[in-house]
Amino acid sequence: MRVVRSVLFTLALLGGAHSAFAQDPVIVYDEAVQSLVVRIPSTVVETKRPAALPALYAGLITANALDLYTTHKALGNGALEANPVMRVEPPAQIAIKAATTATSILLAERMWKKNRKAAIVLMAVMNGATAAVVAHNARHARR
Repeated sequence: MRVVRSVLFTLALLGGAHSAFAQDPVIVYDEAVQSLVVRIPSTVVETKRPAALPALYAGLITANALDLYTTHKALGNGALEANPVMRVEPPAQIAIKAATTATSILLAERMWKKNRKAAIVLMAVMNGATAAVVAHNARHARR
């Protein structure tokens, strides 16, 4: 049930990011150049990335690397992989983790330009969830 709530929370953040906070460009006729031009309201353009994001990106990369490490330690101690997608050979696991990590970072990179807080919250939630998985794996790795 917690997983379902987390997914719904993340989807709510992603779904509302564009419509609630962004302004659309306006096409107007400019008499000086006698042509249609696109004017973008100044509130849309955000050029400075939030300082927390690079640290959160590094944290997510580290947490996913630790997830792979602790998973293999736990599997070596007789634990079973609960995620059916990750029941593959180690090179495929690395590829899956790299793809999901990169996708999360790319999503946050696109998101912060329209909603800085949502991007930071998304990355914090991703880091927290991955850290919880690492802690769970570490408990099983010590047994």
